Amino acid sequence: MEQSINPQTLRTMMIAVAFIDGALRITNIPTFYLWKDYLGVSPGVNCLLRYITKLPWCVKPFFAYFSDRYYIWGYRTKIYFILMGIIQIVTFMFLAVPNKNVIWTTFLILVGEATVAFRDSLAEGLMVVISREEDAKNAMINGKNSQESSSQRYVSVIFVLRFFGTLASSFVAGILLERFTPQQILGMCSIFPLVNLLHALFFFGEKRVLDTTEIVSKFESFRPGEIFTFIEKNDLTSFLLYVVVMLVWPNTISGVRYYLIDTLGFSTYDIGTIFTLSSLFYLIYMFFLNTFFPNYKYRNFFVAICIMMAINIVARSLQIVPSLKSLAYLFAVIDQTINNLFYDLPMIPLLAIVCRICPRLQEATYYAFFVSVSNFFCSLANFTGFLYLDLMDVTTTNFSNIQVVNMLGLLWAAMMWHMSLYIKFPDADQFIISHQRKRQKEETIKEQKKIKEMQKEEKLYSTPGSQEID
Repeated sequence: MEQSINPQTLRTMMIAVAFIDGALRITNIPTFYLWKDYLGVSPGVNCLLRYITKLPWCVKPFFAYFSDRYYIWGYRTKIYFILMGIIQIVTFMFLAVPNKNVIWTTFLILVGEATVAFRDSLAEGLMVVISREEDAKNAMINGKNSQESSSQRYVSVIFVLRFFGTLASSFVAGILLERFTPQQILGMCSIFPLVNLLHALFFFGEKRVLDTTEIVSKFESFRPGEIFTFIEKNDLTSFLLYVVVMLVWPNTISGVRYYLIDTLGFSTYDIGTIFTLSSLFYLIYMFFLNTFFPNYKYRNFFVAICIMMAINIVARSLQIVPSLKSLAYLFAVIDQTINNLFYDLPMIPLLAIVCRICPRLQEATYYAFFVSVSNFFCSLANFTGFLYLDLMDVTTTNFSNIQVVNMLGLLWAAMMWHMSLYIKFPDADQFIISHQRKRQKEETIKEQKKIKEMQKEEKLYSTPGSQEID
């Protein structure tokens, strides 16, 4: 997106979208209650429906590809921001109308999630461009081989901004559910995409690109297989595989929430407060990580995540121990906090690398591919959670068998820790240096080839009799 005339307008749009898309997580609580109480689905089916409605997050590369490849009226993102705002407003208006049809309601939620996923991919594309522009400036100031990178910081910023929005909205959702129906709250949520729409329409100064020849030529030869070649060429295969296996652990948190609400009598206010506190602790954790451990070793980073997984499973198990019901609230906050962190942390190092080395003009497509891999397997964790809850016959009145599923999650954490001892994690600095050397070598070869062609042409035209006669 180097065609933009003002990086600040890109930065402002990225911040606005990330914050509002985080605030839109306010819908998680109303939709949970909409399926649970209004539509009367079981804990397992609730997991399944959440899995289905999160599927658009797994196809973000298609959204990013469209914005990278097809400019509407010369705009790469502006018109898409406007269209997504309009579609989501209409979707929320339909959800505000009470309806007992599970399929229709789930479809509307699915469409709403698709618009957020599309808008998110656009914001992430802006983020990649911004970080690369800053890296280019740092390279000019500090030298060509500068290892300083803003990519990891910006990747973390995207996640943190979303949870600032989540922090503000989760508490409000719990309070609103005491006074309004889930449908009414979803109708109120239309104010969020309206803000994005107005911002994109009147305040987003993206430059129009009238000549898209370079863009068309860039994508004419593009094939999805190039991304896999990119992964293999940069020795990211084992790293990506490890992250994928980690993300697939069975997520049974929806079943535990049923227990908190139906057995322990947790109110909507309690659930909203748990979401709020977990978002606050998420932000505190990310602040300490980026402030005091900015140059962490990847192996240590993932071992820490394995420990967090084990703690999460223990907290989740203790919530449904009758003798510890007085501590259930505390365990629920721990569970939700780690659950939030778990689905963001594993991918951050890989995303930071991709920001620095992905091809120009295809930033959103490449970044969205790796994000969608994370989203797909996170969603698959909800699906496996549904399978296990259904298999173990966990219902609104029977929660005893959920402990068996939790033990499987504990074994998963132990397996990931064991794998971390043998897998080869890339060293961030060495990886970037190696990539820079490869890129410089390729540029040198191209320059040498160009010089040889020029010398060949000079020799051809300097040969007697080769001159044209007028």
